[in-house]
Amino acid sequence: MKANAVARAKGDAGFTLIELMVAVAIMGLVMTAILALFLVTQRSIFFATAGADAQGAARAVLDRLVADLRLINAGRPTPGGAITAASATSITFLADIDNDTIDASGNDATVSVTANSGATNVNVSSATGFSIGEILSIADGSTAETQSITNVSGPTLTLGAPLTKKYQAGSIVRSVETVTYTLTGTTLTRTVGGVTDTLADNVSALQLTHWDGSIPPVQITDLTTQANRDQVRELRVQLTTQSRWGDQNSSRTMPAIVRPRNLF
Repeated sequence: MKANAVARAKGDAGFTLIELMVAVAIMGLVMTAILALFLVTQRSIFFATAGADAQGAARAVLDRLVADLRLINAGRPTPGGAITAASATSITFLADIDNDTIDASGNDATVSVTANSGATNVNVSSATGFSIGEILSIADGSTAETQSITNVSGPTLTLGAPLTKKYQAGSIVRSVETVTYTLTGTTLTRTVGGVTDTLADNVSALQLTHWDGSIPPVQITDLTTQANRDQVRELRVQLTTQSRWGDQNSSRTMPAIVRPRNLF
């Protein structure tokens, strides 16, 4: 009878303090391992997401930049003076990048009334796409020139200087924009016709190098003179963007080689 009572007493006693301490220690080790695994997984996800964001931004910005660079000198009669300023982190050039000077029928705008040499006004079939501050490109076969636009009044364009040649009715006219890309700090901006847009604010590096048309091409390092800039036939771009998710940073670098079709 006593033996049974003792056995029941021991069975009702529960866990000892040592057993509880061992159980808590084991539980702590398990939770620590789970937390460490969670943190590693979270950091991996953050790093992968940051990398994907950086690559997406780099691709989008580079596509925009390359598309514009390919159009350097578009709509102009001569390659001279197409690139007006250039450095490793910025470039300014002339080009009809939006092809917006078309009439209601989808054709290029034309001179509607013969414009004589010395004229400062040009009447066009459609003034759509022409703006003050842009450049008028006018061509009649091999006769061509460019002049700045100082006023637009209906179908009449006023020029900053007189025409040097005569242009018959039907001569093609186009607008040419001044386009500037500039990296300031980590912000890359695009300015067209005096209007500036921010393309990205996470650009950690932009490297523009300029090359001539030799085979193989030779890099043009002195870009301070127009004569040297007029020799550019190829641009090489290297763009690096960065992104941050949580405590993880990631960057992506993308290169491109551009040969503007209107410089050849």
